[in-house]
Amino acid sequence: MPSAKSSHMLTNLPHHATSILTQLQTGHVPLCAFLKKIKAINSALCPHCQKPETVPHFLLHCDKFINAHRRLRYKVGKVATSLSRLLSNKKNIPHTLRYIVDSKRFEFYTNIADHR
Repeated sequence: MPSAKSSHMLTNLPHHATSILTQLQTGHVPLCAFLKKIKAINSALCPHCQKPETVPHFLLHCDKFINAHRRLRYKVGKVATSLSRLLSNKKNIPHTLRYIVDSKRFEFYTNIADHR
């Protein structure tokens, strides 16, 4: 579960941004590993690279999103390799949200990066 500090920070964001960040923090997000766990799909593997599609895989490793990850790394530096800092550090959140939008992995979350 998100820490109290993270929870407080998330309350100041728009609902859709809070929703996807909370899902990513808890692992209850529509990625193949979770969908397989709840028996919504048959395979936990990423359709692109055939590795388990988990939150770390999506945010840090999947080659399908290499350009979005490069942009993220340019903005946040080596923090782009830290799952916890991408999902809970206030100054990194806007860049993480931009990565989510740029990846186009979650069609419901297309306008979450344009908040201030």
